[in-house]
Amino acid sequence: MSHKALVRQAAVSHFQSKMEEAKIRMRVYEEPVGVGEHPYVLAEYLKAVEDYEHAESCVEIVQALG
Repeated sequence: MSHKALVRQAAVSHFQSKMEEAKIRMRVYEEPVGVGEHPYVLAEYLKAVEDYEHAESCVEIVQALG
């Protein structure tokens, strides 16, 4: 595999990991257990959604360059 391909694959893997992290955070904030007293549940959930969207967009960009 070429250096260029390795760099792109690493970038895709990085952003896919960010997507998985955001999905986990969304699931955590969907559960009432442990976050009931957290005053910013909605704000944190929305941030996780935005983080997911950003990472997904980055994956698409990197793949389009290939």
